[in-house]
Amino acid sequence: MALVHRVLFTWLMTLFFLIILVLRLDGGTDWNWFIIFIPLWAFDAIILAMLAIRMIRHCRNGYDSDDVTMRKKVWYLLVMVMKLGFQMALCLKLQYFHDIPYYLAFIPLWGFLLCVAGDIFRSFLLRLRND
Repeated sequence: MALVHRVLFTWLMTLFFLIILVLRLDGGTDWNWFIIFIPLWAFDAIILAMLAIRMIRHCRNGYDSDDVTMRKKVWYLLVMVMKLGFQMALCLKLQYFHDIPYYLAFIPLWGFLLCVAGDIFRSFLLRLRND
């Protein structure tokens, strides 16, 4: 899939999600929160499928044409699982469990953000060491 197609697909899924979210928050619809998040889950499903295909190809061939290590691919998988966990926890909180505080629903997001910040910091230190 070309870069232009991926960017366009990302923008369209985000646009669909935001339109449905605004309709729900404005009172135009009374849909289930799980339905509201379908565009994000469709996007995540495609990303996970592409990641699984690349991991299978890496295991079959012993290398990857993009020079991405298997460790990095497992890292991407972990980050996606945390993102999906946050989306599920938020939907469950908004739809069914109104008495649960928001900070409990946001724990997967905090883990996701800490992991991403740590990865960025690690790559920054590696670039400084190489220069």
